[in-house]
Amino acid sequence: MKKTIGIVRNTDDLGRIVIPAEMRRILGIEVGEALEMVLHEDGLFVRKYAEGQESVAGKVKELKALVRAKKDELGAETAGELYRHLADMWELLEG
Repeated sequence: MKKTIGIVRNTDDLGRIVIPAEMRRILGIEVGEALEMVLHEDGLFVRKYAEGQESVAGKVKELKALVRAKKDELGAETAGELYRHLADMWELLEG
């Protein structure tokens, strides 16, 4: 999807939001389908969840290992900063 679509929705008393029909259609989200939500410092990321698809948490875990393995190439300061950001994301995901 190359087009950016933005819309404002209010939460209800239980904290729920409605994903507009047009967005659900574009993403192919069906009624009752599982969605994965990830809290990030910039906001909330929502995507379709597919069984067998690697979760965002799995990707963060892989990236942490990669940063550790490439520490010399990245430099200690850069590697440390990347690792801290990934550790923060991991903490949010494991919450």
